[in-house]
Amino acid sequence: MARRAWWSVIGLVCEISVVTVMAATNYVHPGGNDAAAGTNWSTAWQTVTNALVRANEGDRIWVAAGTYSPGMNAADSIVLKSYVGPYGGFSNGMSDFNQRDWTNNATVLDGSNVNYHVVQSLYMTNAMLDGFTVKRGKANGAGWDLYGAGMLIRAGVPRVFNCVFTNNTASSGSAGRGGGMCTDSVVDPNALVSNCVFAVNTAYDGGGALYPLSQYPVFNRCTFRNNAGS
Repeated sequence: MARRAWWSVIGLVCEISVVTVMAATNYVHPGGNDAAAGTNWSTAWQTVTNALVRANEGDRIWVAAGTYSPGMNAADSIVLKSYVGPYGGFSNGMSDFNQRDWTNNATVLDGSNVNYHVVQSLYMTNAMLDGFTVKRGKANGAGWDLYGAGMLIRAGVPRVFNCVFTNNTASSGSAGRGGGMCTDSVVDPNALVSNCVFAVNTAYDGGGALYPLSQYPVFNRCTFRNNAGS
């Protein structure tokens, strides 16, 4: 005789907990402390580099007017992160995002003629840079360190808005391309450089302002002036 087993589950309650991680706003100003919490202006971090390392996906980084260094070594760079937005143009204590003014509150990323690349975006998706002056990068190394003194973009989906690239140099005396910016393999149509200025950048081989090694982002409402490349 065949037996049929019936499993009866009575009063079983399954409880599923979903943990939502809220995007945070982090703060940076020149008088801050990288060991602090970074959660408001009074506990702001001191460096943009530290802020990017500690930020989580979706975070915003509000950066107050001032000058920030990628680091003291040539290979040091401000490396962007996917879905994280560093925004310049704030004054210390500002509470409204829409009040920021990147013209009068100049927020400067300065390579001091030391760093091969002031900023890098390497295979990042929606890597944001908005409201900064990027200056005095010096790509005079070897390999990729001869490209993109101001900013080197390799693949991914960069989003660069309201930035000034100035006085960056890609030259070892015999090579160097893309003083202001160099892009490579940027094929996504959402990659965008908008409302940016490229001025007084130089390169030994070519592309004083910009050198598109292969595919490159869409450039929208950008100004190019007084750049030089052989």
